[in-house]
Amino acid sequence: MRYCRFEQCEAYELAQGRILIGPSDKEYSLGYLELNHKQKLSKHHRPAPEELIQISGKSRITIYKSHSITKYDLNPGDYIKIPANRKHVHENPTSEKSITLWKFEGDIKNIIEKITNK
Repeated sequence: MRYCRFEQCEAYELAQGRILIGPSDKEYSLGYLELNHKQKLSKHHRPAPEELIQISGKSRITIYKSHSITKYDLNPGDYIKIPANRKHVHENPTSEKSITLWKFEGDIKNIIEKITNK
């Protein structure tokens, strides 16, 4: 099933799943993260707040702040906003595919390069 309904959608295939990017420029980025079962992305951050909405399946977002770690379990329809420059991990702890919509201010292209080169 393809969840990207944007006119132009770029897909980045990862060992963990894939990242689908819709509109993305220096002002704004929007897309989906599909994580296969029991997979996670490496720790990363964005220069602007990131908003997430869980579309399908479940996900766990681990947010790192100084000496504390906070974990949020997202079910379909759940929303979370991650502060700018906050390191975090997207994880799918289940045996189903996880699909999460993300959006934030700024271009995701250089962040994708960092994620896919690890």
